[in-house]
Amino acid sequence: VHPPENETSLVPDRVLRHLYTTVQRFQVVAPRLRLLSGMPPPASATSAQSCLLAEITAAICARKHDRLFNARAAARLAQGETFADLLKGVPAPVAAPDALPPGIRDRFSLDQFAATTAFISKLRGEECVFFVLLGEHSLDQSLRHSLRACAECRLPVLFFIETRLRLSAGKHANRKGEDPRSVYADLGVPVITTDIHDPVALYRVTTEAIHHARFGQGGR
Repeated sequence: VHPPENETSLVPDRVLRHLYTTVQRFQVVAPRLRLLSGMPPPASATSAQSCLLAEITAAICARKHDRLFNARAAARLAQGETFADLLKGVPAPVAAPDALPPGIRDRFSLDQFAATTAFISKLRGEECVFFVLLGEHSLDQSLRHSLRACAECRLPVLFFIETRLRLSAGKHANRKGEDPRSVYADLGVPVITTDIHDPVALYRVTTEAIHHARFGQGGR
């Protein structure tokens, strides 16, 4: 018997249980996945943990017909897949950088492919939200082009980008001098920043962004 839902909680109890349970399950199985797939251990445990939370949160928030790009084993666990089913696909699904069709990587970047897919989906009248997990990524020309297209066409695409901000003269800037919040002024794409080590903040920001995306306010 589960206790009644805490009405004052910032995040539903079931979501927190799901998130932390998935993190624990993934931490148990991750070494075995790396061993079977030949993947090296992550260079930064802190970065890997934050990306893990973002991936699981996206999977928890996504609906049945939504699409997750570049989601790996953690998202599959969050969606209810068993260890046995997960291991059946090793090494291909885990070693591959994303789940794009053959040849797509030669013609498009991941963000461009997601924007194109979202545009086609919108033309078909499908009510899907697209989650693009880019990890640590610079605001290069390709990504800016994709963001501008999403803004102009009001596409329901959510880009998860990890930036390492530092305080400099009272202002936030990452190590390359790019503040991701500047893309709103430059490209018209709303940006929500959060501490991706904080699962509560990450969940609330994700659900807010999904709400805006589903109601035609475009990607962010």
